[in-house]
Amino acid sequence: MNMKKLNVLIVASAIALVGCSEPTGATKVQEPVEIAPLEAVELPAYTVVERTASPPQKLSFDVRLADKISEQELAAIANHLKAQETASFDRIFILYYLPEMEIGSGAWASTHFNPSLRVKIFESPEPEATGAKVVKDTPTRKADAASDKIGVWVDERPYVGSTRTLYREGGQIKLQMNFKDGSGTTQTLVESADSRGRKFVDKAGNAFGEYYILTANGELSVYDNEGLITRMKKKN
Repeated sequence: MNMKKLNVLIVASAIALVGCSEPTGATKVQEPVEIAPLEAVELPAYTVVERTASPPQKLSFDVRLADKISEQELAAIANHLKAQETASFDRIFILYYLPEMEIGSGAWASTHFNPSLRVKIFESPEPEATGAKVVKDTPTRKADAASDKIGVWVDERPYVGSTRTLYREGGQIKLQMNFKDGSGTTQTLVESADSRGRKFVDKAGNAFGEYYILTANGELSVYDNEGLITRMKKKN
């Protein structure tokens, strides 16, 4: 047998062996990869005070909490409430109230699916997050604010209460918020017309679309993209 015929025989034998070891057209199936489950967050104590459904557009809850909880725990409650629904909704709005807070008079926190989940705690805003200037509640600062004062309002909500002073300074409208711990923030606002009254928006902007409405009767209300947060009566 010459060398050429020997090479042909070797190649043919190799092809035959491959064909025997794996059927023609067979596809290798990758072994499934086991994914470890996410760490579960234990649900804190809560009570659904009211549930309002307008399918399929909107579902809303008022929830009473026993105490303050973390953002992760708020998200766990939100996902739990959503999972219990047999119908689907375009948007789900959930407001959370602490024991001493009146339902409908400003919530402590919210978790809204609009459509993705967003968790928000209505605590005293951190200056780094809002871009607001931190000031101390000093007599000098109060005198400056009183020079062209529009009004003073008191947010009487438990845990998140503050005094808010609206005034003009250097041709601009500003809002000073003073909290019980002695800290505060100052925002520069932009005024625009609104059917409800005078509308004020933070000049620097904010992630939640918050704004103020000052009505003709002197009431100052705070809103965001989802609606009313709280109403404040003018301080006499």
